[in-house]
Amino acid sequence: EELLKKGIFTGINYVRRNSLYTRHFVDLRYSDNQIADTIIALNPNYLGIPGNEQQYFSLKYTISHDRRDIVAYPLEGFNVSASVEKIGFGFFDDVDVINFRAKYARYIKMNKGFYFSNYSSAYLSTPKAQPYSVINGLGFGNDVVRGYELYVIHGQHYFVNKTSLKKVLIKGSKKIKNFPLEQFSHFPYAIYLKSYFDMGYSKNTQQYEGNKYLADQLIYGGGMGLDIVTMYDIVIRLEYSFNSIGENGFFFHIESEF
Repeated sequence: EELLKKGIFTGINYVRRNSLYTRHFVDLRYSDNQIADTIIALNPNYLGIPGNEQQYFSLKYTISHDRRDIVAYPLEGFNVSASVEKIGFGFFDDVDVINFRAKYARYIKMNKGFYFSNYSSAYLSTPKAQPYSVINGLGFGNDVVRGYELYVIHGQHYFVNKTSLKKVLIKGSKKIKNFPLEQFSHFPYAIYLKSYFDMGYSKNTQQYEGNKYLADQLIYGGGMGLDIVTMYDIVIRLEYSFNSIGENGFFFHIESEF
């Protein structure tokens, strides 16, 4: 019945779009985390400081250059971004971490309805010793090796590469007759058959015992699936994946793979 963790987060975000394709983002954030004694007993380094409360400011700068045709489900173009973040400064310095992240995705239209896409992401952070609460890793956002959706592999440094090959099976638009709102009367749809292969590596710098199973080794996974794309940028992914530790299974997603 007792809450084990409570968090308060607030901040401001500034965006500058100085060209059609390039954006700059600056995020200033305040975080306050409070945990129960149960968590401290299980992991004394969860907050990285004595006591039950952790407070810090963070400042992050990101630059993004986006040349994708459709953001929700891109088929052509590329997207590249890089960011640097300082966690802990000013009035509250319970955390002192700097991290760097870079991402690149390429989408290529091929002949006869085939499409190729590739995504790479790399993350570096310092110092070696960090509070467990701010450690990143594989398993968050797009940085998931398919076939390992049920795992989070923490690490102060990691990289992931994801590749997909798609073939459009059905694509078109259906008009709903006598629909009261003309702008919503067209129902676009597309179905893609795909195969994919992903790989990644997460460095377990602090040697957390519960993280040793999949960290510090190259992991990979692949499989086949169907992507269903329809109105309001809805993307449904039905995938059957195999991974490098001998597991396999069906996974359902409601967003683009990257």
